Amino acid sequence: MRTLSVITLLLGLITSSVLSEEVNVFSARHYDSDIQLYEKFTKATGIKVNVVSGKDAALQKRIIEEGKDCIGDLYITADAGRLGSFQAKGMLHKAQWSKEILDKYKKVTYKRNVLDLIKNSDLIIIHTEWNEFKQLNFKKMIKKRTNIYDLRNLYSPTEMKKNKINYFGIGR
Repeated sequence: MRTLSVITLLLGLITSSVLSEEVNVFSARHYDSDIQLYEKFTKATGIKVNVVSGKDAALQKRIIEEGKDCIGDLYITADAGRLGSFQAKGMLHKAQWSKEILDKYKKVTYKRNVLDLIKNSDLIIIHTEWNEFKQLNFKKMIKKRTNIYDLRNLYSPTEMKKNKINYFGIGR
């Protein structure tokens, strides 16, 4: 579920921001690593991330009360159970992929395993502790200019630096 959360988060940020200069995130999570990720997203894209933080129930209530007038582009909570209860209230909808979004990301492809996924990537964000991510040999798999953001601190910054890998351990 953690990998799904990051993918959902990044897709939400990307799709919400394609046609605007800012994105509004309603978040019930209170982790420094999230803020650092938003800051790096803004630095990389120029798109400002506005965060409305609060307790899960309060954010859900606000979204329901505001309805279509809600300024939130993306809702993030701490676990799948809370998303399930929000979905049961009819508040989640399937993403609609507009032609502009599809045209902008024509080179997006889907992979079946980790090795195929990260090979030749420009950016890798690790937000899982799954075993298949714990012992990757990045030196053999990535391009020289690939940036790796490790939100779980699975790897040693010293080793990564020694191997000339652009590595950022978030929340150390």
